[in-house]
Amino acid sequence: MTATLSQASFVIAANAHNPSILNHDWLFRNEILPGEEADWKLAAPAIITPPVSTLEYQNGTKIVLETNKLSVNCVPLAGKVTQAQIDNANRIAVRYADTLRHVPYTAIGNNLKMLFDCENAHSRLIECFGGSGPWTDGLGTVQTKMTYKRVGHTRNIEISSGKGKFVDETGAVFEKDAVLIGSNYHHDIDTYEEAIRVLQDYRKDLSDFGQFVEQAAGFIRG
Repeated sequence: MTATLSQASFVIAANAHNPSILNHDWLFRNEILPGEEADWKLAAPAIITPPVSTLEYQNGTKIVLETNKLSVNCVPLAGKVTQAQIDNANRIAVRYADTLRHVPYTAIGNNLKMLFDCENAHSRLIECFGGSGPWTDGLGTVQTKMTYKRVGHTRNIEISSGKGKFVDETGAVFEKDAVLIGSNYHHDIDTYEEAIRVLQDYRKDLSDFGQFVEQAAGFIRG
């Protein structure tokens, strides 16, 4: 199976984030950005406003702060998201929560998206989830959503088909039919300590998602 991790993000929901505080100097002064400052060059001018602020870096990290949530996103580089990007994003989210301990945090979302190559992906999803009958005639889009209640969290899954970007052994990016599987691991929390614990344990969600994708790929590809 050729699989690619195409998106990853960590979201901290809260009742009272303050987007106007987000700027590059503040992040470095509070040691929220890991590593050396030379590693963090802006890819676009910063957007700082009371309702929403955005910082996007050349290393594939995008930070968006709104009044109700902080999102630390991994932007694909050369068609995929790397483990180093995920680790950086996770450390930023952890350090943010640890720095602003007074903020009333309410939930953590560990979000991941993977895609795998699948010939006739659209038809395969119809066969697997749509069944056979007149309701599939001319069916242009198949999207399956699943919600799993787990101990301590909820796993939300969304499956669809489309064109996916993959990287070959030479580093070249190419497109082919693919199945896209997105996940949201939603954890309700009450304290900053819980926020940090859930964020630091993200590899459990990543491992669980990887197993789900492997099983789903085997079922869908037949």
